Amino acid sequence: MEKITWKTVFARVFFTLACLGVMAFIFYNSMQTATQSSSASNAVTDAVQKFVGVFAPDSWIATATGEEYKILTEYIRTFAHFAEFGVLGALLVWCYFSYTKDGWGLVVPFGFTLYVPLVDECIQEFTYGRAAEVKDALIDTAGGLCGAVFAVMITLIVFAVIKKRKKRKEQK
Repeated sequence: MEKITWKTVFARVFFTLACLGVMAFIFYNSMQTATQSSSASNAVTDAVQKFVGVFAPDSWIATATGEEYKILTEYIRTFAHFAEFGVLGALLVWCYFSYTKDGWGLVVPFGFTLYVPLVDECIQEFTYGRAAEVKDALIDTAGGLCGAVFAVMITLIVFAVIKKRKKRKEQK
């Protein structure tokens, strides 16, 4: 039986709460009406334009208006979907590893990276002015899977480094 330390408890609490927090953020955004969602997207687009304008004031991003602004907003929304689900995918894997090191059980966090986008789109289907979109579900799933794979790779690297350090200490 594994010895449970304060670090283990902290990791379990932190990653569990982080996963729940990101899922709450995702579902909260899904419950926003079309008008609220567009307003939030435009605010983010405006902030991106201001930020880019500091470094590249003549770029198409900083100067986009009309149709270009709509395209920029769509790019930002797509990136935001991918990124938020990428963060969730990574957190799910690290949460899983805070409870067990069994590699076969990774089906659980990977399963959630497929399940949460479906729930997200179902919520949008019942939200005023919104609709479920297969494209969004695919982007969300791709982001979640990329985040989960990233977290597995980082975890394997960390475990290998720890194992190598222990081996060096034993040889001394």
